[in-house]
Amino acid sequence: MIQEIADIFATFHDGGIESWEGGFEKLNLKIDCIYLAQMIDQEYEYFFVTLGEIELLEFHPWEGQVIKELSDILSPELEIAYSKVEDNTVKISCHKYDDNWGDVGGELWIKAKSILVRNQGQINIPPEDLYEISRTYWNNS
Repeated sequence: MIQEIADIFATFHDGGIESWEGGFEKLNLKIDCIYLAQMIDQEYEYFFVTLGEIELLEFHPWEGQVIKELSDILSPELEIAYSKVEDNTVKISCHKYDDNWGDVGGELWIKAKSILVRNQGQINIPPEDLYEISRTYWNNS
């Protein structure tokens, strides 16, 4: 599951976590990724990702202290660059600008037991379908 979570976030390259609700039991993220969303429907701009049973969610800035509060981590938008798995943890390279923290780059660390992706129309998208949409986009760009 950890690798699947990393692969899904890697697919949202250049997208961003625009908003969120919930907590560690169930966290709903709105991912702004227009170029992929429009591969499904020209009117779409984002996806919804639900992480379940989160064991770890922290932002490790390249400089400074680890940020552990959800509201500090996920507000404002985190721009997604890439993701990888290290030490059984998803590490998503991100960038954000925050009035409290300034211009910050770092890694969003996630350990969760489940992930679900839905399109803007709230239709579930299996990971393989999401990867195929991404391949089609990049092969035609």
